[in-house]
Amino acid sequence: MQVPTAPPTPLEEVDGKAPVAPGMSWIAGHWHWDGLRWVWSPSHWASTPPGQRWYPPRYTETAEGQHLYRPGAFGCIDAGEE
Repeated sequence: MQVPTAPPTPLEEVDGKAPVAPGMSWIAGHWHWDGLRWVWSPSHWASTPPGQRWYPPRYTETAEGQHLYRPGAFGCIDAGEE
């Protein structure tokens, strides 16, 4: 999705301890576009759906100066990733 600005500089956070249960993924803190502004999503552990992994958000700027954002999400594991 196209957004009006690049996200702010990531905030510093302390890495989490061990997961609270098996089958969890560490989601690093990141900026999320809520439709109006950038909102910080703090680091946390999340239950991983079977056969999936966490794909972090991506922020890019095109050659034309447009800012693009793809939110992080759980998704199917790509072939050869396991």
